[in-house]
Amino acid sequence: MFSVNQRAVCIVKDIINNEEELNVKVIKLKNGATVIDMGVEVGGGWIAAKRFCEATIGGLGEIKWSTFHFPGKDLTLPAVEAYIDNPIEATLSSQFSGWRVTEMPPNEQGIAPIGSGPARAAAYKDRPATSFPYKDTTHEAVLAIQGTQLPDEEVAEKVAADCKISPQNLYILVAPTGSLVGCVQVCARNVEPSMWRMHNKGFDVSKIISGYGISPIPPVTRDELRAMDRVNTCLLYGTSVYYVVDCEDEEIEAVIDSFPLSASYLYGTPFIEIFEKGNRDFYEIDKDVHTVAKFTMNNQRTGRTFSAGVIRHDMLEQSLFT
Repeated sequence: MFSVNQRAVCIVKDIINNEEELNVKVIKLKNGATVIDMGVEVGGGWIAAKRFCEATIGGLGEIKWSTFHFPGKDLTLPAVEAYIDNPIEATLSSQFSGWRVTEMPPNEQGIAPIGSGPARAAAYKDRPATSFPYKDTTHEAVLAIQGTQLPDEEVAEKVAADCKISPQNLYILVAPTGSLVGCVQVCARNVEPSMWRMHNKGFDVSKIISGYGISPIPPVTRDELRAMDRVNTCLLYGTSVYYVVDCEDEEIEAVIDSFPLSASYLYGTPFIEIFEKGNRDFYEIDKDVHTVAKFTMNNQRTGRTFSAGVIRHDMLEQSLFT
C-alpha cells in the first residue's frame, strides 16, 4: 500500500530545496525536527501554496488555478481546483483538519491552531481517520498547521510520539489563515468536507472513484479572524464539487439533497456568527456546516448526473468585501 507520508515528504523536500525561490523559511529545531514557515514571518506565494496543498493530500492529487466571476460585477477572483484520486486516503485520512495542536495556545484573537495532513494517517487517532481502515506505517511524517505561531520542540516531540517516529523524521508546515499559502490551503479543502458530509449522510464513499472541487480564493487579510470568516465562507457558499462514482442511481438519489449547505438548518447564516457561537474554536463549531455549497455526482455505471445545492454570491460578497 502507498504511504501518504512518504509521498508528502518528497514534496516537502522539494520545498526545502527551493526555500529561497518559494519565499519560505526552513527551521531546524534542537531535537532535529524540521519546521517550514510558509506565511508566519515570510510571504510565501502561489507555488508554495500549491506545494503545501499537495503535501496535505499526500501527493494523491493535483492543485490547479482557475477563476471565479461574480455575475453582475466587474470582478474576477482567483480560484483553486483540487483533482483528487483515492479521495478517502487523500482527504479523510490525510487532509482533514482533525489534529488538535493542544500544545500551542490560541493567538491573541482566541483562535487555536488547526492541524492536518498525512501525519494523521500515521497517528490514527481522530474520528475521521479511524472511520476508515487506511493507516500509514511510516518512519517519516508531515503535519500541517494552520496558525499564527511556529511550533517548538515540545510540539514536535508530541507529534513525533503520536506518529511513532523520531523527531528528526518529522516535518511541520505552518501558514496562518491570513497569508496567501494559508488562505489557499483552506480553500483547497473543497473535496475534504464534502467527503465527510457524504459519509455522515449515509453514502458509501468507497464507491467514489475520483473527486474534484473548485473554490474561490478570497482577498487575503492579516486579520486572522476576518481571514477565517472569508475562507470558510468560500467553502460554504462558493464551492462546487464533482464526483465520479460507481453505484446504483438510487443510492445517489436517496441522499444527494442532504449533502449541500442548503440542507442545513444553518443555511444562510454567516460563518462568522457560527464561529463566534463556537467560541472561535474550529473544533467546537456546529458540525452541520462541515460541507460545501454545491454537489454534482456522475454515476459512471449508468451515465447519469445528479446535482444539488446552490452558490450564494450575496453571502460571498458580504464576507469578502465588507
